[in-house]
Amino acid sequence: MLLMFFLQQEAPAIHIQRHKLQGLLIDLLVRFVKPSALLLGSTSITDVNFKKRKFQKDDTDLVIGAKCRAELKASTSQSDSQTFYSSVRAFYVSSSSYILDFLQHVEVFDISLRTTASYSSVLYFVERFPRLINVSELDILEQEFVEYQCDSFSSDTLKEKRMDVVWYKISNIKNESGQPKYKTLPKIMLVLLTVTHSNASTKRIFSNARRNQTEYRASLSTSTLGALMVEKVKSKSYSEVCYKKNSPTRNSKKLNMLLGTSLPVAVICRKNWRMKWKRSRSKKVKESKDTTTVKFKYKIKKNLHAEKKLNS
Repeated sequence: MLLMFFLQQEAPAIHIQRHKLQGLLIDLLVRFVKPSALLLGSTSITDVNFKKRKFQKDDTDLVIGAKCRAELKASTSQSDSQTFYSSVRAFYVSSSSYILDFLQHVEVFDISLRTTASYSSVLYFVERFPRLINVSELDILEQEFVEYQCDSFSSDTLKEKRMDVVWYKISNIKNESGQPKYKTLPKIMLVLLTVTHSNASTKRIFSNARRNQTEYRASLSTSTLGALMVEKVKSKSYSEVCYKKNSPTRNSKKLNMLLGTSLPVAVICRKNWRMKWKRSRSKKVKESKDTTTVKFKYKIKKNLHAEKKLNS
C-alpha cells in the first residue's frame, strides 16, 4: 500500500525507486531463482546471477499460482506449456534486470549521492538516448560532472526535496565571470527526470476523461472531449480553477461552463433557475394583485349603482 502511494506522486521519484523496490526485487527473485543461488543474508542481492539458466528453478518449481498451474495441466499441450514457462522466465529476468541495471544508474540524479556516483551512469543514459547531447560536448559533460561531485552547494539546494527543482537551481549557479557554471549537466538531468516512474499519470487522464464524459454527456464528441482535457491540464499547470477563468469571448464562457465540475455547474444552474422562478413569481403576484383590484373596484361600482336604483 505504501509502495502504491509512493508511485502515485507527481514529483520525480525515479532516482529513489531502487531502494523502494528492493522488496519487490526479492519477491521476484525467489519466484524463479534457486535458493542455493540466492543465499539471502550472506550475499548482496545485487550479486545474484539470476540470468543464467543453471541458477534458475525448473519449470515445475516456478511460482505461477495454483490456479494457473491447474489450467496448464488441464487444457494445454506439452509444447504450449514449455512456451508458457519460457515466457514467464523471460518476464522475471527482464523485470529483475530493469530494477538492478537501470534503477541503479538513476541514483546519479540524487545530489545527496553525488560523491559516490559514477560518471559511467551518466554515460549509460547518454548511450541510451543519443539525441540528448552531441559527441563534441562529452568532454564538457565529464568536466562538469567531476566539478559537481566536489562542489559545495547552498543549504537551500541541499534541503530541496524535488530533484527537478534542485537541478534547476544548479543550472542557475554562476561562476566568477557571471556565466552559468553548469550548462550541459543540468540540461541532461532535467530531461532524464521527466522519465515516468509509474503509469499513475496516464491513469489520471483516463479517470478525468470518465469524469467529463458522463451519462449526461453521452453525445460528447472525441474532439470536444480532447479539447476539454487539454484545457483542464493547462489550467492545472498554472494552478488555476478552470471554471473561474476570466474569458473575453462568449464562446469561451460557454467552454468554461463545460470545463467546470458538476458542483459549480449545478450551483450556477440552480441560481439561474431561482432567478427565473422569482421573476415569474413576482410577475404572477403582480398580475393577481391587479386582477383583484379591478374586481374589487367593479364590485363597489355595482353596489353603488344598485343603491341608487333603490333610492330612486
